[in-house]
Amino acid sequence: MISVPPPATLPEGYTFEAYLNDDPSRPFICEVPEGGVEEGKTFLTPMPDTGDANRIKAPTGKWKDGLFNCFSLGVCHPSLCCAFFCTRIAMAQIMTRMSLTWLGEPGQKVATQNTFKVVVLL
Repeated sequence: MISVPPPATLPEGYTFEAYLNDDPSRPFICEVPEGGVEEGKTFLTPMPDTGDANRIKAPTGKWKDGLFNCFSLGVCHPSLCCAFFCTRIAMAQIMTRMSLTWLGEPGQKVATQNTFKVVVLL
């Protein structure tokens, strides 16, 4: 269940668009519960079904690549060279993709947008 603030005093059964975690990119349709709601008071509604679109589809069962497949494109593969000779760049890239701050803590997009620059410069 999530808490939703109504935009105005609304009657029972009225539907309106609300945002999941106040994120405008994640709208969902919300229905006012029995008895209606008053403006300024929040009410609980079931969590909307966001589908599988935002979920990561991680492989299961076995590894996609073998232990030495990093050499399949040669010893001078850019990713392999970056990991061995420029570890800060590789680490900064991974931290950015995982939405971590420069301290290695999970954070929102605003807090993690400079992670790459900070880690490389340290």
